[in-house]
Amino acid sequence: TESAVRPFHRCTFPYAMLSALLLAGAAAPISLRVPVNETTDTARYTPGVLSPDTISHIAPFFKGMPVDPYLKQGTRTRLYGKYRLARLNAEAPRLAEYMTNVFIQTGAYNDLVKRGEVALVRKYERLPHGFMETVAAQTIIDQCADDMLAMGAPPDTPFEFSMHAIRVSAPGNPTPEGTHQDGYASVCSAVIGRTGVDGGHSRVHTGKYDDSVLDLPMMPGDLLVVNDQLVYHSVSNLTVLPGHHSGFRDVLVITARPWRGGRMGEDDGAVGLLQLEGITEAPNPTGATVEEGDDYLASGEGTLHGANVSSGSSLITRLR
Repeated sequence: TESAVRPFHRCTFPYAMLSALLLAGAAAPISLRVPVNETTDTARYTPGVLSPDTISHIAPFFKGMPVDPYLKQGTRTRLYGKYRLARLNAEAPRLAEYMTNVFIQTGAYNDLVKRGEVALVRKYERLPHGFMETVAAQTIIDQCADDMLAMGAPPDTPFEFSMHAIRVSAPGNPTPEGTHQDGYASVCSAVIGRTGVDGGHSRVHTGKYDDSVLDLPMMPGDLLVVNDQLVYHSVSNLTVLPGHHSGFRDVLVITARPWRGGRMGEDDGAVGLLQLEGITEAPNPTGATVEEGDDYLASGEGTLHGANVSSGSSLITRLR
């Protein structure tokens, strides 16, 4: 990666020194351990992972991305791809093999899915091949993997790296689902651009309803990795800076977990959905979601938490 090896400012309870470091514009990385007796880092923030020149080659991919069709706000554009790494401890540059552009997230982690406002299974336009060939994308993958290893991730296990290129326009809410976990082992966020915006701070929380213990006004080139099993995260709202007519924040998010098997890298319950080839789950007003063990048949007939669902049900719509 481009960032030099620098010692981390390690922080545990209390967190007063974090604010002092950030206000002072600390150039050194910051790590966080929650709870106090945790033996490995829970979050790692590294400023300046990407140089301005490196950013200039990936930034154009964020222009003209399609609007996220699953959110009502219309302030988010997005590209996506799920990739497989043979193992985390491979030598850099690590090879990421493209697998699919189908994304699955249940209501157990996403309140929008639980409330029936966002589809459980989503299909996005995939990241172009040229995106993954940029030095910036490769640097982010390698830095994320390095941080995950330092945070205790298994080194020889194949990993899913789901990569989300996202632009949120101001005024806008980067995390409409609120303070949350994503149901993965780790979540990595790398800021690519900030233009004409205030806010958009990346925050780490010890619980879903707790105040943030880490509040980062991340700048382009900065990177944050969190243990998605131990802490929660959110991003504060974006507003347009005075003197600007509009603004946006570009970020590449990686949700990472051990590969679950098969081409899709999903558990049995999710694969049941994918067997309905060309079909995706539509917003469900009951908030029911398919979990592992639910009976979903390849024929298109099955059950959804006890409710009968067929290929003609209003709960299911075909992908276009």
